[in-house]
Amino acid sequence: MSTHNDVQADSDEKPSIEAEALYKVNLSLQNNIDNLMEEVGHSTDVIVRRFRPVSDSHEIAVVYVAGLVENETIMNNVINPLQHMKSYQASVPESVKQAL
Repeated sequence: MSTHNDVQADSDEKPSIEAEALYKVNLSLQNNIDNLMEEVGHSTDVIVRRFRPVSDSHEIAVVYVAGLVENETIMNNVINPLQHMKSYQASVPESVKQAL
């Protein structure tokens, strides 16, 4: 029979090194893409589209699984709006900017 203390003890355990590696996000977009692709076994179904918005110097990557969404839908509803936005800074609420 499990008690609250048992549950608490389990939740205090540190994740394994392998589990920790899954949650780390790198400052390098390329490293993050490489890590993701390694996790999915370099599947050709995983599509990565990299680009820079017109008025921003930050590179963006959109990642999706081919066949789960139409390429045209991604282009029209995700990539094109992101490419033509004025700046990601303009669309981020001040409270979020301060938290970053």
